[in-house]
Amino acid sequence: MTFRFNSRWLIAVSLATLVAGCQSHRGAPAPGDSGERYFTWVDEQGRVRQSPISNETGASEPADSIEEVVGQVRREQQGTALAAEADKAAGPTSVSPSPPERPAESASAPNVAAPEYNLSNYPDGDELAEAGFIREGDRLPYFTWRDAEGNIRVSYFRPEARDFGGGSPIEVALKLTPASVYLASDRAPELPVTTDGQLPEAFAVLGIDAPEQSYYERWRSWCCDSLALQQIEPWQLGREFRVLVEESSPSWSLMEGRSHYRLVRLPSQEDLPSFVLRLKSFNRDGLFVPSLAFLDDSLQPLRIVTDLVPEYLPENWHRLGFLDIRVPVVPQQGERWLLIYTRDSDLAGQTVIETERGPKAIPHTPTGMMSLSVSPS
Repeated sequence: MTFRFNSRWLIAVSLATLVAGCQSHRGAPAPGDSGERYFTWVDEQGRVRQSPISNETGASEPADSIEEVVGQVRREQQGTALAAEADKAAGPTSVSPSPPERPAESASAPNVAAPEYNLSNYPDGDELAEAGFIREGDRLPYFTWRDAEGNIRVSYFRPEARDFGGGSPIEVALKLTPASVYLASDRAPELPVTTDGQLPEAFAVLGIDAPEQSYYERWRSWCCDSLALQQIEPWQLGREFRVLVEESSPSWSLMEGRSHYRLVRLPSQEDLPSFVLRLKSFNRDGLFVPSLAFLDDSLQPLRIVTDLVPEYLPENWHRLGFLDIRVPVVPQQGERWLLIYTRDSDLAGQTVIETERGPKAIPHTPTGMMSLSVSPS
């Protein structure tokens, strides 16, 4: 009779301990209840983990995964059942075996540093959606189109952003100047040639001619290996600054004519990984119509922006009229210098605006005054 009473008492105590442990586990505060922020992620073994976001440097130790917590509860249940069975078999004076010990994972696991998660390399999903899923430093996508005169234009755009609930699109203000853009990747395809440099006879039979050089390749042959680093204008962070192209400015013979030019040192990628450049070309008895070339550290062209179609803002009581140009700049992709120049075809044209007295033609000039700044939009 005593043996049966002790066994029941031991089972009851074990079950009460297990229930209390489950209740304490259920009553543990959720990650959001403590005011802390957590990353939920999956490790290389497929286990779900949670890591608190800390403002301090250093990675936090990952919490136990859901599978580990469930496994620990099961092992406790198995240990309690084994203890009850052993107590029944051995009698009231026997000592119940302790549950099997959990092997130490730290002794056998390799010493691998936990990955670091912070807001810089793990951005907030809502903020990324509002940015059109374009990360800082990425080049904006664009589409090409042909205008009424047959010129190929490029218009940048930001992908339409929607909230995660599938609602209406999020309005993203972005206004860039249409232009023709030529990249270093725009090269003519290479065709197989014979040892004497001629195309194979099969190409001649099919009427396939050797491809012409791309605009970028032809422009690259004129610039900028020995370009003089004169009158360099450093970028002025946090303010709008002026750049003058004058008769005393250096000049260079480019593919589309000789032009006075100015070199502007772009901000570093640490200061501005990417931004939208706002260039104003002011009307001082004429307009300087710029073309832009973005160069790397060794003055090799990475991107050429020409055939700009800017908006003209008329003068008022406190400022001159100007051409308003907005172009993306990506220092994170190696763009270090901005070459500002003009072309013979631009000098031969004029800008026609509407005034109260009717249309007015503004001539284009080889020199002019500009201002550069970071566009807020």
